[in-house]
Amino acid sequence: MTTDLLVLMVGMEPAAGTKKLSQKCQISGEYGFAQSQNQHLNDNRTTQEGLFVAGSCKRPVNITDAIADARSAAMNIHDYLKN
Repeated sequence: MTTDLLVLMVGMEPAAGTKKLSQKCQISGEYGFAQSQNQHLNDNRTTQEGLFVAGSCKRPVNITDAIADARSAAMNIHDYLKN
């Protein structure tokens, strides 16, 4: 077999705590991950007022994306608290 790139990866699933907490907070989404309001526009906000999500609790993400998402969530929380 000749390849340029080969990636072997096990599927990621949410932690048991993520499943429990997202169900308890009524933000449970697909496959047990927490669900945001809108993946494209309000990805850190949830349907619950004052509850924000970031990183791999929403879906599988790499470290770079998780850090960027955490920064975005911090800005959303700052804006929420400012108002």
